[in-house]
Amino acid sequence: MHPYFGAADPKLTIINFTDYNCPYCKRLESGLEDMIKDFPEVRVVNVYLPFQQRLIPGMETNTAWYALNVWENDRDNYAEVHRLMMAKPSHHDKKSIMKIAELTNTQDSLKVSEKNRLKVEKNERIFAQLGLRGTPSLIIGDEIIPGFMPPAQLNELIKAQLATD
Repeated sequence: MHPYFGAADPKLTIINFTDYNCPYCKRLESGLEDMIKDFPEVRVVNVYLPFQQRLIPGMETNTAWYALNVWENDRDNYAEVHRLMMAKPSHHDKKSIMKIAELTNTQDSLKVSEKNRLKVEKNERIFAQLGLRGTPSLIIGDEIIPGFMPPAQLNELIKAQLATD
């Protein structure tokens, strides 16, 4: 299962292909969080991709593997790890990831999980099969949106999708 936020029993699920090192993904994130306040019947599922950084320099992991490990093994700390990783305006490095792990007591999740390494590879294959080329990319109902979408447009699309259900 992929990390998600929003409705427990959603009327609409948004798939968000995202990368913790992508500046447009970080901009979209705040819009998605605000959107959930306006549309509590919506769930956002984050599908992590490490396109901007395959490995964190000096480490044997990347942000996608780390986030998935925290989601699976330490869900109580996931929201804070996610928030802190999205808050950094530039690429993550060993120092930033170690600080996040220390602040959230998630150091054990820095160890590479073969299961999550394979999950990220599968995410990349699905992303490519959909013909997508960059993050962020969204799937909202039957629409695929490659690239950043401003909040006003996002809200209109969600209203239209919810009206068809």
